[in-house]
Parts: sequence; C-alpha cells; structure tokens
Amino acid sequence: MRVEASRSPERLVLIAEAEGRKLKGVGQREAALEASVGVSELVRGLGLSKRLRDYGITGEDLPKIARESASSEDYARAMKVLEAIL
Repeated sequence: MRVEASRSPERLVLIAEAEGRKLKGVGQREAALEASVGVSELVRGLGLSKRLRDYGITGEDLPKIARESASSEDYARAMKVLEAIL
C-alpha cells in the first residue's frame, strides 16, 4: 500500500477516510500513507501474518498471482512486491 500511495493516492485516501483517519490539512499522499498504517494496525491486531509463505504460497506461485492481479505493464512491479512479502 505504501508503494501504491505514490502511484494512486486518491484510491487509498478513500480507505483512510473509511478508517476514520484525521485527514484535515493533510496532503493526498500523506493521507494515502495513513491508510497503509491503518491496514497494518488491523492486520497486527487480528494476529495475521504479512508473509505470503505463512499461507502456503511459494515462489512458484508468484508469477501467476502477479499476472492475475496486475496489468502487463505492472507485472514486474507486482513481482517485486510479491517477492518482498513472500
């Protein structure tokens, strides 16, 4: 989400607003980053892992996930993100 905050902040601002984050006087990118903080807190609070391997996903699964979740021009970026959270 932090990567996406730079790329498409307007989408993440909606999440930050839904989370009830205080956004008055905060720029769009900063508001988008607040959304990622909120989601991190939620994941941590639920005791969930941020690692894909903890859910049985292997390195061999990553290309398929990247193809299904990203456009062809964003495939390399998706792979980089997936590899970082494996």
